[in-house]
Amino acid sequence: MADRTDHLTRSSAEQLAEVTTIADLTAAIDRLRRLRATEVGEPRLGLDRLARLTGIPRSTLHNYLAGDVLIPANALDRLVQALGVRGPGLRAWSEALERVTRTARGTGLASATRAAEILAVDARIRAALTRPTDGWYDQTQEISVSERVIVGAERAIVSVQRRVTVRALTGGVDRCSLRMWPRAGIDLDALEAGGLRNCMPGRHRTLTDPPVRVLELLFDHPLSAGETYPYEVTVDFAEARTGELRPSVEAGCIFKRRGPAYTLEVSFGDDLPRRIRQVHQDFVDGPEQPIADLTPNAWGSVHFFVERPGAGVHAIRWEWPEPAGDQQSG
Repeated sequence: MADRTDHLTRSSAEQLAEVTTIADLTAAIDRLRRLRATEVGEPRLGLDRLARLTGIPRSTLHNYLAGDVLIPANALDRLVQALGVRGPGLRAWSEALERVTRTARGTGLASATRAAEILAVDARIRAALTRPTDGWYDQTQEISVSERVIVGAERAIVSVQRRVTVRALTGGVDRCSLRMWPRAGIDLDALEAGGLRNCMPGRHRTLTDPPVRVLELLFDHPLSAGETYPYEVTVDFAEARTGELRPSVEAGCIFKRRGPAYTLEVSFGDDLPRRIRQVHQDFVDGPEQPIADLTPNAWGSVHFFVERPGAGVHAIRWEWPEPAGDQQSG
């Protein structure tokens, strides 16, 4: 038994060196289940048996092993130990989980399937940016971001104002970009960059696979490596409107890693939502973590500031009261 366990440990350590995604991790666990099962004459250790060995509920194990939820470190330790991993092999599994966590946070998603989709989308965007001047794509780093979101009379977001300071990661950078995704009732091709300060419009393009509008913003000079540069831009959705706008219920930002200092303000005007709250999610498809209830000021605005936002979603969400005509009479 000891020799067999040692073999499994070495085999796992060698295979785990290539694990970087949730799908890789669940596949590695599945291989270990099959190898361990040969000792008891089964094709693969079943969930019921694993639940008894680990003390982890069967339904929770199913979510982990299906890749629906990223397995926590303590649960992974219990699982692989139940499957015979000992000594240095435990460290290899821990390192593999660290790599998977970084990859998952790099997409903002915990789901293996959705994370793979996001990575594929980003790869297609990069492939479509083929002009010589497209080198700006990864050459600036945001060090502070302030956004003001305006909600109009129809309860839909009508404009987004961004005030950003970037740092050049290499010399010669003279532009950055803003990506806009499709919205119901909005002509994606008609979206333009307005309200510009310290920058001017470059070549705006709409990609088809995936559908995304890339707004290029030009600086007034090429930056030196490490140089900072502030600029402002406004995207007005009302000017690109083609149909009825859906009521908006959230605004925020997704950070793939620890983000810059971030301020988010949402202005509602006179038509105020029923409940407004600041929330955070470790992943886009993860559970919502309420941070605080927000109360509009005298001008109908709410905001929050995060000095060093962690990876994930940082947002303001709200609920609209039903129109008077839709309410049930008592």
